[in-house]
Amino acid sequence: MKCIIGVLCFSFVIVSCATLPPAQDPSVAFRDAIWENLTDVSIKEGGESQPPSPFTTFPLSTKEFEGAPQATAEFSSQGKTALHTYLTEFYERLAIKSPFTHQYGFIPLPSPWGDYQLFVHILIPSDPSSRGTILMLHGYVSDSSRLSPTAGYFLSRGWVVLLTDLPGHGLSTGKRGDVPGFHLYGDMVQCLVEELLPRLPRPWMALGHSTGGLALLDYCSRYTAPFERLALYAPLVRTAWWNLAKGVRFFTKPFLHHTAAYSASPLGLRVFPVHWFDELVTWERGAQKIQDLRLPPTILIQPDHDEVVNSEYNARYITARAPHVQRVRLKNIDHFELDSRAPVEELLTTIEQFFTAP
Repeated sequence: MKCIIGVLCFSFVIVSCATLPPAQDPSVAFRDAIWENLTDVSIKEGGESQPPSPFTTFPLSTKEFEGAPQATAEFSSQGKTALHTYLTEFYERLAIKSPFTHQYGFIPLPSPWGDYQLFVHILIPSDPSSRGTILMLHGYVSDSSRLSPTAGYFLSRGWVVLLTDLPGHGLSTGKRGDVPGFHLYGDMVQCLVEELLPRLPRPWMALGHSTGGLALLDYCSRYTAPFERLALYAPLVRTAWWNLAKGVRFFTKPFLHHTAAYSASPLGLRVFPVHWFDELVTWERGAQKIQDLRLPPTILIQPDHDEVVNSEYNARYITARAPHVQRVRLKNIDHFELDSRAPVEELLTTIEQFFTAP
């Protein structure tokens, strides 16, 4: 009885705190303004902003920098457009002074649920003898620009870095913060593998944070992965308070469709579509049937205290299906460390040492 009362009280708190409709997400207006800067055209379909079709920039837009990007006349001449604002913060967080090339734009992602457009960044060091390529995938509510400090760390050490916004996040298309099915995340990785990685130097590595880590798990379980090594930071399989969250959802499903969300990114989600959690539950149920995740050599890095995902369960799930996975726990960091302006060096060097180990 106490458990039931607790669930009902928790449901009441959630409903009371969470009534923002999607139209009130200010990040949508910023996203739409950047779309207009990128294409000079925007349309609306079904009451929700969409980029024009086809919406792609093959070949990707390219900028070459001899030093700090914000110091170049070419960059300054863009004026204070939404795109300029976005790129200014991206380059400031990248924090790299050595020469590099930046390519960005959209690539098509066909899917059984309709066609999407993925927004991607490719960061290429000036030294032609690259150490290889790292695909980096961000977590839920965030976007690829939040990983730019981590990208800058590896770029300065000679790696090519490929970033993408997950479907429904950042500048990628799709229902905001939602997916019709979690296999879309794995299909996204396959799209990047087919369309972009062949253009980039080997060896190919991948780094996934939270939902980005789930995307890599889903991908490896369903496709033949070409990555030499994977790094998973605080990957999602189950959220924290998993059973309680499912119980709350059982009681609130008939009437709760959106709740408030928080992100430090200007493009991050401010509204959480609760249907996303329903799809996570469906994916997790199917994931229980997987016997072998078919992971390449993989390091699983987790903060010693994570309030977002169920670290212990997720580690058991992964290592039971991929016994070779190396697990590392780091102290004094949290679930969002990779998103920070200056990720702790211990985390970055742990990833780099794993990627470069013989």
